Amino acid sequence: LIAMELASGGTLRDLVETDGPLPIAGAVDATLQIIAGLDAAHQAGVLHRDVKPANCFVDRSGCVMIGDFGLSFPTASAADTRLTRSGEIMGTPAFAPPRR
Repeated sequence: LIAMELASGGTLRDLVETDGPLPIAGAVDATLQIIAGLDAAHQAGVLHRDVKPANCFVDRSGCVMIGDFGLSFPTASAADTRLTRSGEIMGTPAFAPPRR
């Protein structure tokens, strides 16, 4: 079970759609918060696998939090819990890393 606090500011996607691109300082701050969240998830043994603006939630104070861990899996037992097979893609293709 994963639970998170209410982020009443919407998502980064909502913010950009409503207000346009973030100012450089705001974009850097949001990115650093996302990196910190991903690091915390990694330290807890979780790989997110679907990071995108629609999965980054903003609270009223501007704090950015990562949500939607529906495609995540525990890294400690990654060999036993992989949800994908060779040739399958999970996540959002527009935000997936390029394949070699």
